[in-house]
Amino acid sequence: AIDHLKPGDKVLISESCTHHRVEEDIGTVKIPRWLRQHVGGDLVVDHSSGLSFPKNLSEYKVVLHCGACMTNRREMLAKVIQLGKVVTEVADYRTVLLRIWSGVRSDLGFDRVGVFIYDEKRNTMRGSFGTDRNGNLSEEWQLEYPADGNDFFARVLSRPDGYFFTSDYEKDHNLRPGHVMGGVKYYAAVAAWAGDKPVALLCVDQLTSGKLITDEQLEALRYFAGYAGLAIENARLNEELERRVQERTAELQEAFRLQTESERRAT
Repeated sequence: AIDHLKPGDKVLISESCTHHRVEEDIGTVKIPRWLRQHVGGDLVVDHSSGLSFPKNLSEYKVVLHCGACMTNRREMLAKVIQLGKVVTEVADYRTVLLRIWSGVRSDLGFDRVGVFIYDEKRNTMRGSFGTDRNGNLSEEWQLEYPADGNDFFARVLSRPDGYFFTSDYEKDHNLRPGHVMGGVKYYAAVAAWAGDKPVALLCVDQLTSGKLITDEQLEALRYFAGYAGLAIENARLNEELERRVQERTAELQEAFRLQTESERRAT
């Protein structure tokens, strides 16, 4: 349509958001300049923003609409905040992990998710909830990989903002035929920290749909990892506290039983 524009034609440039205009703004300055250069003359360029459009759209030879990048990012970050509240309000360890898996997959829009937990004592990465090749939830508690013997794990876990991204996982890792990650193109892994220590890795890919991982998705995943790290650590601490309470309760109950038995024999 742009190739059919002639000097004097009317063009509408519509933007989804209502951001503050800056010098050399792309919508109000750069695009009109490029269009005029393209047609070799002046054009009548009108602008709209937000949800409103001019009533006389038929007068325009071309209507250009932005990709709603700011809206998409704003909506995605709002999802991260809400998802962060959902996972941090839970105390049960397995429930926290399952909510993290579900939120990353459904709310952030990834085909497959794997949540790997860092075992500081053993210096290993342990599986928890993952996703099979058909996109279904799978439990992978039996998986365990050495963290220091794997450059990938060590590199991603080394920093609170550590992450890895590739658009062709299979090619980059030169996978053998039949490998469990065979066919994976877009893939990302993000470190989840709590305070000053690593807690987990959130791994995602788009195997089943073949879609790309957008910048908005990657940014959202990295922000959400902060919530996930805190939620996992709090749940683990709560689990440890409950274990100690149960052990102490058992000790007291046994002491009470022995005391009762001793008193019964004495009488």
